Amino acid sequence: MNLRTPHGRRLWLFLITALILFFTGRVIDMQRQSQAKNFIELTLHAQHILQKTVSQLESSMLRLMPLVKQSKIDIPKLTTELGKANKIRNFYFFVFERNHLTFWSDNRVIPDTLGLIIWRNGDIVYYKNGWYYVLRQDSGEKTAIGMWLIKNQYAYQNKYIINRFNPILALPQHSSLNTTPEKGTYPVYGKEKKYLFSIGFDDEVAQSSYGASAGCYLFSLAFAFVFILNFMVRLARTRSNYGFLVAALLALLRWWMIESRVPGSLYYLELFSSKYYASSYFLNSLGDLLLNTMVFSLFVIYIYIYMGGLVLIRRAKVKQYTWSVVIVLIILATFLFSVFINYLLSGLIINSQISFNINNVFELTFYSIVGIFIIGILLFCFYLICDGAVRFIQKTHFGFSYVSILFLIAQGVFLLLLIWLRDTEVFVNY
Repeated sequence: MNLRTPHGRRLWLFLITALILFFTGRVIDMQRQSQAKNFIELTLHAQHILQKTVSQLESSMLRLMPLVKQSKIDIPKLTTELGKANKIRNFYFFVFERNHLTFWSDNRVIPDTLGLIIWRNGDIVYYKNGWYYVLRQDSGEKTAIGMWLIKNQYAYQNKYIINRFNPILALPQHSSLNTTPEKGTYPVYGKEKKYLFSIGFDDEVAQSSYGASAGCYLFSLAFAFVFILNFMVRLARTRSNYGFLVAALLALLRWWMIESRVPGSLYYLELFSSKYYASSYFLNSLGDLLLNTMVFSLFVIYIYIYMGGLVLIRRAKVKQYTWSVVIVLIILATFLFSVFINYLLSGLIINSQISFNINNVFELTFYSIVGIFIIGILLFCFYLICDGAVRFIQKTHFGFSYVSILFLIAQGVFLLLLIWLRDTEVFVNY
């Protein structure tokens, strides 16, 4: 594109803007990944401390058990031995005999009967405003239970009562404990790779960076689309075959994005999740459908303009039969294209939770607007295909009656295909 013309300069400005926005998104992503690396290091350090502490507590429990097994517990001696174990802060020890509490090291946290029944050695339990690691040893009618505090979990907080992890774990104050692996959390394992819990960090900066980088990528794609659209139009007008290569590269790029789910922050958005829409692997979200539709529209526009510049010259009778076959194939392709458009539109309605009730604007959401925009692009592509087919047929200078016969032939072939493939996924809703 000529930089000397105002139009050319504007288009190159679009490309430069797209590249700047893309690299801005990459910089933000790299900053977040660096922060995530710090979170992983904090989690691994806490896991190491936890495993080491649990090993020490298990050794202490083994030393205490001979005293617990005695017919009559020597409380002073048990207290002395327990004092050695209590060098590890926030550890509480209890002895039950026939489900009755006979010894406790602290009365602030005393297990109840239900806990005595269901708690097992190595469990992570929530009890009395805190999460604890349970150490349990059973001997006949006696049960020894050790509880090591992992994190306080108060319903209400003030400057004296704060929900935070055991200081020995060296985790930030606003970290959270999750009993199941969730997105954005980091798992902690005990001995033999047993999953214990996950740590979530107060990640407001990282969370906001998802939106910032995703926004950069979306605007970058928008500017890039405008540039590629004008580039494809220029290639089509000059009847350059490089447009097919560009279309193939864009299709490969989309396949790679879907397969690798990159950029990651873009697929972090609900627009690119299957929460609202999903119908197949390549149409696994409304965002994927939107990008695929835009790439597809570029190819349709290129074909429309490219074929529009085609000049047909009938020099021999054999040409009539050749172009007759071509016209039948073009009409048949138009019918099949209508099936494809119907498949996408019906899938958008059937396989989504998006409201398209335009009679009630209050039911419409952002995703409804995106869906309507996709429908508009697909219908516009269908219009271009139909208009391009009609313009091509007009260039052959065949009579109306002859074209009508070719139309009926194409329609007959299409109906046979429709009957044959009626039960397939693409044709079933046509």
